[in-house]
Amino acid sequence: ITHAQRVTHLTNCTFSEGIAQDLDASDGSYDVVVSSLMLHHLADAVRPQAVGEIARVLRPGGSLLIAEFRPPSSRVGRRLIRAHSPAMASSRVDLLEPIVREAGFEQPRSGDLRPWIHYVSALKPASAR
Repeated sequence: ITHAQRVTHLTNCTFSEGIAQDLDASDGSYDVVVSSLMLHHLADAVRPQAVGEIARVLRPGGSLLIAEFRPPSSRVGRRLIRAHSPAMASSRVDLLEPIVREAGFEQPRSGDLRPWIHYVSALKPASAR
């Protein structure tokens, strides 16, 4: 966060940290939420709660971007990642888009960035649920 604050030259941009499934922010207080390489650290059961919290703190029409670690497909890559971090080795990126949809987001788009990033972007409906 310190680095992001230092290199960002936007005056209307704030950065914060918190507990993913219990964010300390008012409803609709953010225009954009970016979750970068964090969700794989949460238990599978907590991930939908965290995305639900993101939906809560986003204003209607707000944007979500999730960038998440995608385990390598090669046997050697899987072995290296498994030795480094079991959470990274078992990251279920295939579940991200369904979790985002279930939280009420619209127009989800997802894809892969080489070598190991999967992303999902979506919008909170303009008429929030």
